[in-house]
Amino acid sequence: MTKKKRRSSAQREKQWTATDVASMLSNPMYGYGTVFEPLEVVIHRIQELQLHLAAERLARPQPFTLEELDERFHALFRDLEQSGVCTRSPDVQPIVPKVQWLRTQQVTIEKLANAQDL
Repeated sequence: MTKKKRRSSAQREKQWTATDVASMLSNPMYGYGTVFEPLEVVIHRIQELQLHLAAERLARPQPFTLEELDERFHALFRDLEQSGVCTRSPDVQPIVPKVQWLRTQQVTIEKLANAQDL
């Protein structure tokens, strides 16, 4: 009889896909602690905003500042809530500092503007 091999802890861990990572990077809970439902709608709208900002970036000499991005994301969050497209749950502790989340958005927008792989 052969023994079954035990799976290592690395094999048991979830294998993250590019879609998983993109979804995490587009979830405002990570940088703001802001929780919206349905999450899929929020992620989709943030990704749309990233594409829109990438198109705007092509007409600008400089990248968006973190302050500009913060204003744009806050405007989107307000719109999601006020339009009734999403409901907002109580805030949670952000997983990463807001500045780090915004820098990630900045990099994503630059890559999209330059048609680079994400």
